[in-house]
Amino acid sequence: MNTKKEQRMEMYIEKITRYSSYIDCFMRIINEFTENGDDNIKPCDVPKLIELNAVLTSRLYSMIIRMKTDWEFM
Repeated sequence: MNTKKEQRMEMYIEKITRYSSYIDCFMRIINEFTENGDDNIKPCDVPKLIELNAVLTSRLYSMIIRMKTDWEFM
Protein backbone atom coordinates (compact mmCIF):
# COMPACT_ATOMS: atom_id res chain seq x y z
CA MET A 1 0.00 0.00 0.00
CA ASN A 2 1.45 3.36 -0.95
CA THR A 3 1.79 6.29 1.41
CA LYS A 4 -1.04 8.31 -0.14
CA LYS A 5 -3.55 5.47 0.33
CA GLU A 6 -2.38 4.93 3.91
CA GLN A 7 -2.90 8.62 4.66
CA ARG A 8 -6.34 8.47 3.07
CA MET A 9 -7.32 5.47 5.19
CA GLU A 10 -6.04 7.19 8.34
CA MET A 11 -8.13 10.24 7.44
CA TYR A 12 -11.26 8.09 7.02
CA ILE A 13 -10.64 6.31 10.32
CA GLU A 14 -10.09 9.63 12.11
CA LYS A 15 -13.31 11.10 10.67
CA ILE A 16 -15.30 7.96 11.48
CA THR A 17 -14.04 8.10 15.06
CA ARG A 18 -14.92 11.79 15.34
CA TYR A 19 -18.40 11.47 13.83
CA SER A 20 -19.25 8.42 15.92
CA SER A 21 -18.17 10.34 19.05
CA TYR A 22 -20.42 13.26 18.06
CA ILE A 23 -23.35 10.95 17.44
CA ASP A 24 -22.83 9.22 20.78
CA CYS A 25 -22.66 12.58 22.57
CA PHE A 26 -25.86 13.90 20.95
CA MET A 27 -27.74 10.68 21.66
CA ARG A 28 -26.68 10.89 25.31
CA ILE A 29 -27.95 14.49 25.44
CA ILE A 30 -31.29 13.48 23.91
CA ASN A 31 -31.62 10.54 26.31
CA GLU A 32 -30.80 12.78 29.27
CA PHE A 33 -33.49 15.25 28.21
CA THR A 34 -35.99 12.44 27.78
CA GLU A 35 -35.25 10.88 31.18
CA ASN A 36 -35.35 14.17 33.07
CA GLY A 37 -38.50 15.44 31.45
CA ASP A 38 -39.19 18.30 29.12
CA ASP A 39 -38.71 20.99 31.77
CA ASN A 40 -34.98 21.24 30.99
CA ILE A 41 -35.30 21.94 27.29
CA LYS A 42 -36.99 24.27 24.86
CA PRO A 43 -39.53 22.75 22.46
CA CYS A 44 -37.19 23.24 19.49
CA ASP A 45 -34.07 21.68 21.07
CA VAL A 46 -34.82 17.98 20.55
CA PRO A 47 -35.74 18.28 16.85
CA LYS A 48 -32.55 20.27 16.22
CA LEU A 49 -30.46 17.66 18.02
CA ILE A 50 -32.15 14.86 16.12
CA GLU A 51 -31.55 16.66 12.79
CA LEU A 52 -27.89 17.18 13.66
CA ASN A 53 -27.67 13.54 14.64
CA ALA A 54 -29.15 12.52 11.27
CA VAL A 55 -26.58 14.65 9.42
CA LEU A 56 -23.68 13.17 11.38
CA THR A 57 -25.02 9.64 10.91
CA SER A 58 -25.24 10.22 7.17
CA ARG A 59 -21.65 11.50 7.08
CA LEU A 60 -20.50 8.53 9.12
CA TYR A 61 -22.23 6.13 6.74
CA SER A 62 -20.70 7.79 3.65
CA MET A 63 -17.23 7.72 5.22
CA ILE A 64 -17.57 4.00 5.96
CA ILE A 65 -18.69 3.31 2.37
CA ARG A 66 -15.78 5.33 0.94
CA MET A 67 -13.32 3.59 3.20
CA LYS A 68 -14.73 0.19 2.28
CA THR A 69 -14.48 1.03 -1.43
CA ASP A 70 -10.87 2.19 -1.07
CA TRP A 71 -9.98 -0.93 0.88
CA GLU A 72 -11.47 -3.19 -1.78
CA PHE A 73 -9.16 -1.78 -4.45
CA MET A 74 -5.91 -1.89 -2.51
